[in-house]
Amino acid sequence: MTYRQKANFTLLVVAVLYGLTLAWRQHAGTSFALNLLLAGLQAAVIGGVADWFAVTALFRRPLGFPWHTALIPRNRARLTEAMATVVEQDLLSVTALESSLQKVPLAEPLLSWLEAYGGYERLQRALSRNLQQALSRTDSQVIAKVAARHLRMALRQVPVADLLAGTIKKARAAGRAEQLWQIFLDQLILLARKDRTRAVILNYLNTITESKTRRWWQQVLISLAEQTGSLNLPAAAAVLQQQLVAELTACKRPDHPLYRWYLYQLLFAERKLARDPHWQAAVTGWYQAWLDRLELEPLVHTLVERVRQAAITPAGTDGKSPVEKWAYIQVNKYWQQFRSDAALQGWVEDHLRRGLKIIIGQSHRLIGQVVRTALESLTDSALNEFIEKRAGEDLAWIRINGSVVGGIVGLLLYLTVYFVFDPYIAPILREAWY
Repeated sequence: MTYRQKANFTLLVVAVLYGLTLAWRQHAGTSFALNLLLAGLQAAVIGGVADWFAVTALFRRPLGFPWHTALIPRNRARLTEAMATVVEQDLLSVTALESSLQKVPLAEPLLSWLEAYGGYERLQRALSRNLQQALSRTDSQVIAKVAARHLRMALRQVPVADLLAGTIKKARAAGRAEQLWQIFLDQLILLARKDRTRAVILNYLNTITESKTRRWWQQVLISLAEQTGSLNLPAAAAVLQQQLVAELTACKRPDHPLYRWYLYQLLFAERKLARDPHWQAAVTGWYQAWLDRLELEPLVHTLVERVRQAAITPAGTDGKSPVEKWAYIQVNKYWQQFRSDAALQGWVEDHLRRGLKIIIGQSHRLIGQVVRTALESLTDSALNEFIEKRAGEDLAWIRINGSVVGGIVGLLLYLTVYFVFDPYIAPILREAWY
């Protein structure tokens, strides 16, 4: 028996009892007990009918009554949104889900699940077998050809101008351009301080001196200057070396013209690469020309073949290839490390939990969308049935309680009128009025 049938049966019983009591009073006459019973049944019928109307008005129009009835179908949009909001923001909010997630262990169940299915031994065999088969069946020439073609295609798609502009921009924003300048100058200073640099300067001075003393009298003057100490090329080379180091050191200052020129040129190159089609075309053309001259396939083939042969060739007394040994070693190593390292398990569990929290945060709105979609897909009658199935018992007891409470109130009112109002209050009112 459904909730509606229970409530209807209760109302029918009360109505039938009321009718029978009313008929009995016509036959047997009035009495205190009969009038008391009739008052209680009458109030029970009124309460039951009123609650029947109220409950029915939630879902449909009772007796075709159009005003403020069929409340759920008429307000299903607001009801749907309210239910979706409650589920999404209250019952299954991000905070509630994350709080529950904090209490759920993740690493230990993962270990137990892996061990239940063979643990790391299964992983070792599967990884070793699949790697061995894959490498044994590969044709290095085909792989090299395909890899070189795709690599070349991928390299052709690289926006070199934009990449260079972006790199310069990021370097400037992060202060890397200034660091690069400082590093460059430090290396130049180290190079300038070497004896080899002084020798180069001296050799350059000798070359200039020789080019300027082609006549005999010039050579005599130079010789006299050197003998008298007026012209000392080694000392001049040392002085020039010191001046070079000093100038390079001065270039490190932010206010140095060369430093400012360097920064300006970087900004100029960045803007040109980002905005000037001629610069972009020139850089792209240079890059594409260099890429056309680059022989990728032989290089990739040599690399692939060496790796493949070395990986699948059995070595040692056990007859296992390096890839098999590597698979066993790696799986065993990381499995044992993971199994015995509580900190690592905690790290994995923390990252799993973080990943799940990210998924929850990014996809949490789907909870509300699922609720909305599910409720919006229901017809009015299906929505009514959905609610009635879950609140049917409570709705039935609302109607039953309406009859019960109505009957009790009717009895109390009748007793109040019979024992209080009629003997005490009514005479006073009659004297006052008449």
